[in-house]
Amino acid sequence: MKNNKTSMNVQPATKRIKNFSEAVLSFNKKQAMLQAQRCPQCSQPECVKACPLGVDIPGFIRLIREGDLAKALQKLREDNSLTGICGRLCEAPCEKACIFSKDGGQPIAIKSLERAAFDLGNVRLQEIFNAQASNKSAKKVAVIGSGPAGLMAAANLIEDGHSVTVFDALDKNGGMLRYAACDFHLPRKVLDAEIDYVRSLGTAYVHNTLIGQEQMITEFLLNDFQAVLIATGLGFETGAQAADRSIKGVITGQELLFRVNFLSSYEPAKAVLPFLGQKVIVMGNSLDAMECGRLLLRLGKKVTFVHEGSDDELPFPEEEKILAQEEGLTWEGFAKVVDITQDKTGAVAGVRCARLDFADQDGDWILMPVKDSDFIIDADTVVICGLYEANTSFTRLGGGLKVNKQGCLAVKRDQCATNLKGVFAAGGVTQGVMPLVQALAQGKKAAREIDEYLQKA
Repeated sequence: MKNNKTSMNVQPATKRIKNFSEAVLSFNKKQAMLQAQRCPQCSQPECVKACPLGVDIPGFIRLIREGDLAKALQKLREDNSLTGICGRLCEAPCEKACIFSKDGGQPIAIKSLERAAFDLGNVRLQEIFNAQASNKSAKKVAVIGSGPAGLMAAANLIEDGHSVTVFDALDKNGGMLRYAACDFHLPRKVLDAEIDYVRSLGTAYVHNTLIGQEQMITEFLLNDFQAVLIATGLGFETGAQAADRSIKGVITGQELLFRVNFLSSYEPAKAVLPFLGQKVIVMGNSLDAMECGRLLLRLGKKVTFVHEGSDDELPFPEEEKILAQEEGLTWEGFAKVVDITQDKTGAVAGVRCARLDFADQDGDWILMPVKDSDFIIDADTVVICGLYEANTSFTRLGGGLKVNKQGCLAVKRDQCATNLKGVFAAGGVTQGVMPLVQALAQGKKAAREIDEYLQKA
């Protein structure tokens, strides 16, 4: 049992970042096999119950332990068609459920093992690509959006024997995976390989097509397709904190990420950016806040991350905080930004914050500002993160689809079906911001519902 306390979850990061795409290295084969040997192969694995995709975690780990990473990858593909992406960006609820995580122990590095299976098991990638779905039905499905939910649904529908065409408004697939995740988190060669994998199954991709403006969703159903899945994900929030964003030196996280990751082909030197000073405050309890923080460090900035609440409430693994701090990020937890201070020219001068602590309110412990705890952090740039809204732009010209009070596309209770027959929805467009693995699980669930619908049609 000695090895059970050994930490192999996080590889060492370097404080001096040499290049923009520098990332933490994956396990090599020896490290992966040693880590896999720690897994006790539980008879009733809690990790599987915690995985929204239902991945056979003990099964793929057992194959790694035996040294067959290619078979481990194939085992993962049975439940997760985008395992190369999940092995890098998943929030890893399985690790929190691992029996070794109890009482502060070190869980099995499941996410890192999944990544190793993809990185090292892809020597047989072409063999896997050639295992295309057979017995295709005459039923055709349109998937609108090629983010995580759309790609997962497309892969599952193809495996169910249907014909799938994925439509994207941009000239490249990936959605939020492409323009919101930096190269050091999700290398573009990995994203492109996963998109190619879905294509290899038989999926067709159509780019530069704005559904709802160039063609209505109802026209799809009347003409070429028997079912439609809407997986348009998230768009930029346009209304929140508009006053703050009018201050010189304030930028949203989405704009920063989009300009660097998408418009400049992931080369920050080519990015056309608004003013970015040397001292930057990143605010927001969101995954894109951490993405922006680590990106700005690579742009040579001094970065302070300000967030409310405890680290347990942050939507990313503990390793993200560790790596960011090792790279040079300053951390201010339990702090609420009260306002953005300005200099005489109206530009950012800093942020005024208040300390937070838990207080008992009628039996509920909630975070409250601590009296006389205000402090100011000097800054010349503020990045506001987490301002996303469901991308329902396709409904503005009519078509009959309903949008709920939260601004998300309305679906039936515990289903992916919308109010229109044959039209389904999954991912951020139905719930707003959600963890990656939840978006993947929704795509998988939508594919199952569409398959059942088509069988009855």
